[in-house]
Amino acid sequence: MLWKTSLVKPNLETYLKLVFAKEPHSLALLHHAEIVGNESKELYDYLMKKRLVEKTFSLK
Repeated sequence: MLWKTSLVKPNLETYLKLVFAKEPHSLALLHHAEIVGNESKELYDYLMKKRLVEKTFSLK
């Protein structure tokens, strides 16, 4: 779904905490956008503009 930037960005704008949503493997949204590659480049760039730089986080 990360390549569907037109759906993801409005949700992140409305629910800013989703940018930092915790998933079971402690990988951040930025990490997922990066590994998908060109399909999610627009979302990756958007997240970088939002100054989201952490790709992993603690599950604690």
